[in-house]
Amino acid sequence: MKTREYKIITQALSAYGPDAQLVQLMEECSELAVAAAHYRRNREGAREALLEELADVRIMSMQIEALIDPRGNEAEYVFERKIERLAAKLARRSAT
Repeated sequence: MKTREYKIITQALSAYGPDAQLVQLMEECSELAVAAAHYRRNREGAREALLEELADVRIMSMQIEALIDPRGNEAEYVFERKIERLAAKLARRSAT
């Protein structure tokens, strides 16, 4: 995460508090699910709405990541492990 982004993320956590931001993450995830459903149905304006919700979820996820893993080491490890698992699944799929 870039220094400027980290500063904004931690300021938001401090201003609103961890509990409120966890609730906000849940709300944003719900809104993302709805936007994805609308996109799948080719509703007008759905692409833009989906992009907006993706950004909101990304920002909230970054805040919660900063809350539970301030140094980012553990989160990065888990992310890399998940990417490798996905790569292995894709390799198995293409082999069949």
